[in-house]
Amino acid sequence: LQSFADAVLAVNAIVEQWRPQIQAAPNESDAEQMARQANEEMRAAVAGTEGITVEEYQEIAQAAQADPQLMARIDQVIQERPSAAQ
Repeated sequence: LQSFADAVLAVNAIVEQWRPQIQAAPNESDAEQMARQANEEMRAAVAGTEGITVEEYQEIAQAAQADPQLMARIDQVIQERPSAAQ
């Protein structure tokens, strides 16, 4: 879960970077293009995280949505990360 937590933090940073730009897009086409770019960056961030693949990240994320106990464990790991302090 440590690697998943690292990947979540990296993905969240990308989401926070792109969200305002996508919301401010002048049209749907631009918004879709920006969303594709953001998704590519998120995949690259996960792929660049040591100890986890994109597929593993997706599997854990899906499992956490269906399992409140797993979600709580992930939240705890993320809160314990030094980079999670905001």
